[in-house]
Amino acid sequence: MKREIQLLLQKYLENRCTEEELDQLFSYMANLSPHEAEETTRKLWNSTQFVPSSGSELEIFKQNILHKIQSNDNENFRSKKQKSHITLFITTAACIAVIITFFFLVYLPKGTNPITIGTLASEHKEIKLPDNTIVTLNENSQISYSPGFSSQDIRTVELKGEAYFNVTKDKKNNKHFQVKTQGLTIDVLGTIFNVKSDEKMTRIFLEEGSIRLKMENNSQLLMQPGEVVTYSNEENKILSSEETKPLVETSWKDNIIFFDKLPLREVISEVEKMYDVNLVFEQLPKLEKKINAGIPKNDLETTIKSLEKILGTNIKIKDMK
Repeated sequence: MKREIQLLLQKYLENRCTEEELDQLFSYMANLSPHEAEETTRKLWNSTQFVPSSGSELEIFKQNILHKIQSNDNENFRSKKQKSHITLFITTAACIAVIITFFFLVYLPKGTNPITIGTLASEHKEIKLPDNTIVTLNENSQISYSPGFSSQDIRTVELKGEAYFNVTKDKKNNKHFQVKTQGLTIDVLGTIFNVKSDEKMTRIFLEEGSIRLKMENNSQLLMQPGEVVTYSNEENKILSSEETKPLVETSWKDNIIFFDKLPLREVISEVEKMYDVNLVFEQLPKLEKKINAGIPKNDLETTIKSLEKILGTNIKIKDMK
């Protein structure tokens, strides 16, 4: 297969094709032979630009590509309204889908059956599961579920990172919905909740409905709306359970982090981690001072100005970590 076809396919997957390049790609793909499809697949796999560094990243890469191919929101394609273009697009999309499917079947290692969808830094993603449950993934997070998700007795999703769930109730069979994190299972019927999980701790906020937490030591806790629970994955126990404001736990979906009476020490740590910077204060404020404020997740300049106004001192960025 000609080099330019592979380059066009790479640009397509990166959403960088111009209108002319899309037309060219459509023409090529419409006449693609099985041998040429395999050759393009092999070259795409061998391209360092498209080879993730781990099994989990491979899964994220695969699902993001398939999601992109199947998406109805691609602006480049929405502009092609002529009947011939629509027909050609359907044919071409099917060809590309076949290539990518073949690509992962042939070249991916065994044991990658679960469907995994993830996000990168500074990325949010809304996912519609097969049962119509809506999951909003925060940055650097991923969910995994079985291809037979809807047919299972219990609809199970595994989570790493943070996600906001709006679970669709199974009215026909009353199947439970479960979210599994490290050391903890969240048992759901139909509800809205947020889960943030890492190696050390899992934090669950219930906005609406009812969920039950099941620990590895077989103990359980039934949560109430408005309650937030912090669970230690290392000690396998609940550290705290308290009432909180929904805004504090879910504002990240709107690219805002809201602090409610949080010690300045923790606010500084959160900001430095969020923006990967070191903050230097002209006059060091009291680190136990309680902060009530909202800051943007993607605007460091505004964040610094807000903190300077709240604390009454100048702040400089020393260097990137």
